[in-house]
Amino acid sequence: DSPQDVAIVSNAEYFIRINEEIWARIKSLQAGVEYHRAVFVFFEELSTLQAFYDDPVFAKLKGHAVMLTEKVSAIGKDGIIRAAASSGQVVLMTKAFGRGTDFICNDKRMIDVGGVHVIQTFLSEQMAEEVQIMGRTARQGSKGSFGMVLRYKDLDKFGISLQDIESIKAKGVLYSVLNAKRNEYYSETLFPIVRDSVKV
Repeated sequence: DSPQDVAIVSNAEYFIRINEEIWARIKSLQAGVEYHRAVFVFFEELSTLQAFYDDPVFAKLKGHAVMLTEKVSAIGKDGIIRAAASSGQVVLMTKAFGRGTDFICNDKRMIDVGGVHVIQTFLSEQMAEEVQIMGRTARQGSKGSFGMVLRYKDLDKFGISLQDIESIKAKGVLYSVLNAKRNEYYSETLFPIVRDSVKV
């Protein structure tokens, strides 16, 4: 529930905040020496990922970044996945890679300074998907960290109003309220669809 772990921002601030989070998490100190972590950024849609990559706010990090999407060839995907958990690497990927993709970090120094950091840029409709994405931080028992940068407008579908957001921000319980609203949305909207499709 820490504001450092979950940021909810306007559309105008969204890419800026994601970029700031990458910079903040990529740099770590080990014995007084700066050492770079790997950062994985998960997007709900390819169009948002591409827009972020092309945005001038991301220009200084482009040299350290790769995109992992469904459009990448099988050989390309394999190479990106193998190199993803390397010092200073930024991987922008779609949510499809949050499940079943094993990113292995063999860099002991990077593990010692916190390992891979994952930024999720949307609220998953189901907790199971979020847990899978979160799990990309600590593969094979390694250290890792996780945070979210969300847009006000994307929370509307969960029945979370701007007034709700301002209220929960003031109380400092961002994540628990978001999760409760998500569960309510799932039980009222998605679960009946899933249940009815199983009956057919």
